[in-house]
Amino acid sequence: MHGLFPYIKALVFIMVCFWSVGCASSPPTKFYLLSPLPAPDHETTDTQDRRPTIIRLDAVVIPGYLDRPEIVTRISENEIHLAI
Repeated sequence: MHGLFPYIKALVFIMVCFWSVGCASSPPTKFYLLSPLPAPDHETTDTQDRRPTIIRLDAVVIPGYLDRPEIVTRISENEIHLAI
C-alpha cells in the first residue's frame, strides 16, 4: 500500500493538469446560415394560360437558431451574431 502512494499522487497530478487544460478558453463560436440557390427563371411569353398562384400559410415556426434569449443579428448573408 505504501509503495502505491507515489503512483496515485502522480495520477492525481496528471488529472489536475488535464482538467486545467480542459477549462482553457476556446475561440468564439461563429454561427452560419445556408442560403438557398436562386430559382431558375422560367420565362413564358403566354401569360393568359397561367393560373394565379395561391399561397397558404398554416403555421409559423421559429427556427432553433433564433429561438433563444440572446439578440440575434445578421452580420452577412450567411453569418449571424449572438449578443451575449
